[in-house]
Amino acid sequence: METMLSATAITKLRDGKLILATTYNGLFIERDGEWKQILNGFQKRIRDLHSEDNVVYGVGDEGIFIRSMNGGESWTVQRFPTKATSWNVCSNVQGTVIAHGDKTLYHSNDFGSTWETIHPFLEYGGGAPSIRSLFLYKHY
Repeated sequence: METMLSATAITKLRDGKLILATTYNGLFIERDGEWKQILNGFQKRIRDLHSEDNVVYGVGDEGIFIRSMNGGESWTVQRFPTKATSWNVCSNVQGTVIAHGDKTLYHSNDFGSTWETIHPFLEYGGGAPSIRSLFLYKHY
């Protein structure tokens, strides 16, 4: 009997391989028509995956940030200073990465190794809007 997994995000690598995030079963990569688990024992949901060349980024519940610099072979797991879910991550080949948690942006210029925290709506106080999606335009 096959196991059913609930997918939360997917990205395609430069070489055509797919990486799939699941609800509570970690990450899987498709190799030669087979799905192989590459990050298991992971108890947070990954809400978005994004890849540039062989670099893969993911964000999810409780400010979780994951990164692979080698096409999913190994992973770094970090956390933004928030308990908010991060729904979106975007990047470019020069190493700029932007993610968010509720009303806060996280910006990196070194492939997600270090982060700058940006609060774009401080003047709104408690009525600040939440950020729900991001994208990089042209050559940011």
